[in-house]
Amino acid sequence: MGLTNKGARCGILGLLCVAVPGAAGAAPMLNISPHLDLLYDSNIARSSQELAEERGLHQSDFRASPGLAIDLEKPFGNQSLFLTGDVGYDFYARNHRLNSARVLLDGGVNYRFSRCTGALTGDLRIRQSQLEEFLDAGPVKNIEYFRKVGLSARCGGPIGLAPFASVARSWSSNSSSLRDFADYTMNEASGGIAYTRPTFGELSVVATVRKSKYTHREGLDLSEGYKVFSIGGRYSRDIGSRLKGSVGVFRTTVDPGSGFGKFSGVTTDASLDALIGANLQAHLSWTRDIEPVTLGLGSFEVDNRLDLRSTYALSPRLSLGAGGGLVRRHVNGDVVFPVAQIDTERRWYAFTSLTYHRSARTAIDLQFRREQRRADPSIFNYNSTSVGLNFRLNF
Repeated sequence: MGLTNKGARCGILGLLCVAVPGAAGAAPMLNISPHLDLLYDSNIARSSQELAEERGLHQSDFRASPGLAIDLEKPFGNQSLFLTGDVGYDFYARNHRLNSARVLLDGGVNYRFSRCTGALTGDLRIRQSQLEEFLDAGPVKNIEYFRKVGLSARCGGPIGLAPFASVARSWSSNSSSLRDFADYTMNEASGGIAYTRPTFGELSVVATVRKSKYTHREGLDLSEGYKVFSIGGRYSRDIGSRLKGSVGVFRTTVDPGSGFGKFSGVTTDASLDALIGANLQAHLSWTRDIEPVTLGLGSFEVDNRLDLRSTYALSPRLSLGAGGGLVRRHVNGDVVFPVAQIDTERRWYAFTSLTYHRSARTAIDLQFRREQRRADPSIFNYNSTSVGLNFRLNF
């Protein structure tokens, strides 16, 4: 299935907004990478056999995904224009109804004036919804449209105090009329002050306000949106070029409106990048945050996500990768409709990969992945084993 007129307009506008540079300025730094990703998955439906049949899907399938990865940066004066992302198409051998174009783009302008820096950014995603993200037993053919614009600024030098602030607005909608309940808009603003010293790192105090509204729930016995207030701190430090890390801890409250369950607790995030010796790199990330129910009927989600991945260079051309992660999600809000809905889930995955860099421009990647979900209710449980082969060419 190709992009709808709505999706095509969004994609064209997204490209024009961030990809039309001024005539003056330095030559753009541009990397274009055509790629072909081939995947066999024993459970591409991401569901039990019973649920797959109810959704009209085959559990196992083969998918071919040609695409084009883009990485563009064009400096002009103290500013720079950038665009990164991927566009392509997903073809399924058995589940033809899932065939879909995909557009995943981030772009904007980095700016600097006096002692201040910041960015005007845009994010555009158009794609078939990921099947593991479906929280109910309804049909899964659904194109999701996500757009986000943001503005951020920070003033100060490399040492001392530096105030910062950002604002953003996002829109999420779905092509299926059965998914209108999950369409939403979100406004968010954050601000704070950071203290920085090279030998100390950076310590900041941050406050964030978010307001989400589900746009098609008026008159129904469902939460029409929620408000989030979060305040806390974040510490980050680089130790040479081999170790970079940050950790944030926040007190967060969520109010989804009268008659619906609230949330009050701690949300956190952390990341660590390490270069161990000359050949081994590792990355660890963790988040616990509040998110909209993107494909369901609840009020909001409490999401916990852990991801670990590493790469070891066996030789200048051959590298070995491995990693894994955990997703733990709780959906807040009682659903009055007589349909199966996920209340909680735990999903974990592990993978290993072998990458061969045939030259500076070409690479071949072989990946093996295992994934499992255990959910309440159990009809949403699944196991999946997949093997993928990826071909990439850089210009």
